Amino acid sequence: MEPSQVIRPGDRVIDLASLARTSGAGGGLAAGILVTWIANGGLAYALAVGVVGALGGGIAGWILGRFRYTTNGRRVVVKHGPSARHATISAALSASLAGAIVAWLGCLTILGGPAPSPPTGIACLFAGILAGVILGSAASRL
Repeated sequence: MEPSQVIRPGDRVIDLASLARTSGAGGGLAAGILVTWIANGGLAYALAVGVVGALGGGIAGWILGRFRYTTNGRRVVVKHGPSARHATISAALSASLAGAIVAWLGCLTILGGPAPSPPTGIACLFAGILAGVILGSAASRL
């Protein structure tokens, strides 16, 4: 381990399980709004599906964080700073993609919206990727 990566008391750290939960919710929100907007163009319906997508994505991110970023009851953390960017983008991207897929498959069919299609699936993946990269980059910088 490099000296710059050693965590000492008082250092700022990033909890990857919490980041995964937040990113899953962000990816689900973005995908739910985008896909519903593409499918029917109604703002109120898009916001409602976005909220449901955020809830589903948050649950998917929580599950992912629980199994991937928790070891022996301890959460995995990385030291805050530019060296954490790879870990934060990885955690945020995996969770936001899971959240986007949950929004794509779940929200539209559960709420009686249009059936999932390849164009809306591609839009969801792009929304999930964009949300993951933005949230992961922001986590290592803030």
